[in-house]
Formats: sequence, C-alpha cells, structure tokens
Amino acid sequence: TNTCRQQISLASCGASSHVKIADDAKEAIQVCVSEFINFISTVANNRCHRDYRKTVTPKDVLAAMTSLGFGDYIEPLIVFLNKHQAQQDLERGSMNQLGRR
Repeated sequence: TNTCRQQISLASCGASSHVKIADDAKEAIQVCVSEFINFISTVANNRCHRDYRKTVTPKDVLAAMTSLGFGDYIEPLIVFLNKHQAQQDLERGSMNQLGRR
C-alpha cells in the first residue's frame, strides 16, 4: 500500500543521503514484512483458539514472538506499547472533556 511505501521511503532516508533503494527492493521488503506479520498473527491467533478466546491481545503477540525466537524484541515492544497506551489514554481523556462542555 501507499503507507507502507512511505514508511520504507522514510526508513531509507536514514540510511544515507546518497543511497537509493530500487522499487523492486521496496516491494520485496513489503512482502517480507507482510509475511512476518502474518506469521506472528497466526501463532498469536492459535494461542487464542487454544485458550477459547476470539480476540488477539498484545500479550498474545508478544508470546508468539517469544515462542518464535524473537524474545530480544519483547522489552522494546513493551516500552512502545506502554507509551502507546498512555497516549491513547490522553486522547480518550481529551475527547471525554470535549464531550462534557
């Protein structure tokens, strides 16, 4: 999608100002990322089915990543999830305040 291409372009900007990434390389990265997400999601979804649940939670995704050998990424992801949750809480608070006026 366009958003994925924009993210890849942004990421490539940090590499070097004189490095260009070919379109087919960008497409290959998109395919790999999509497959990775699908792989993690499938394992997380299987965990939900095993626990008789229908909703995949962040905890399921982190457990799936750990079981697949990506444990080194768990701590930074938890930090990100905590920051994201805090931001969501702030936005919900702002929306609730707007509704009270």
